[in-house]
Amino acid sequence: MTKNPLTTTPEQLLSAAAKLMHERNIHRLPVLDENGKVIGILTRGDIIRAMATE
Repeated sequence: MTKNPLTTTPEQLLSAAAKLMHERNIHRLPVLDENGKVIGILTRGDIIRAMATE
């Protein structure tokens, strides 16, 4: 586990999360709610599926 992982929120644009993942060469981002609680995980596969349906 990473001590201070990079995270995202539901409000962050998908393109911003994708750019962060690409720049840092990471495959998954924890998604945090307004209280800092993990509510999900965003994966590269999620991004690819979202782009395919646009």
